[in-house]
Amino acid sequence: MQERYIRWWTPHLSRDFEMLAFGPGGGLPLVIFPTSFGRYCQIKDFGLIDAVASFVDSGRVTIYCPDAIDLDSFYNKSIHPADRMRTHLAYENVIVRDVFDIGRRECSTHRVAVCGASLGALCLSGILNAKGIRHWLDDRKWCGHEWKYWRDMLPYYLSKI
Repeated sequence: MQERYIRWWTPHLSRDFEMLAFGPGGGLPLVIFPTSFGRYCQIKDFGLIDAVASFVDSGRVTIYCPDAIDLDSFYNKSIHPADRMRTHLAYENVIVRDVFDIGRRECSTHRVAVCGASLGALCLSGILNAKGIRHWLDDRKWCGHEWKYWRDMLPYYLSKI
């Protein structure tokens, strides 16, 4: 499976931003967000990429793993709450205007799929609800809150799209 490290300067955060991509481009672009305090490499490090390698290798999806900035926004208690929110909104712009555009361009499609576990999933669901966008939120309370369950869930949901 092709793995790419992508780094660029984004005006939305006025700094460099990092992301891993898996696959050559093509299929559906899938953006996977890290969990709290996670980085762009977390999804690979905890085995989620290996769990869905067949979807990437078959060209069904290209996966994009952007960095997170929750330590600079939501969890940055040294700045005013309004500044935390401004930082988070700037991050949303990076995702929507930079990451989504990279995925759309590389995969030659207008659609983008997104997913995340833990805080990433909960926040994402709230944003999608507010915008009236259909989505799945599966907390699988009976399974637990661990990577081994998320490695089972991701291939299951990819098989449904």
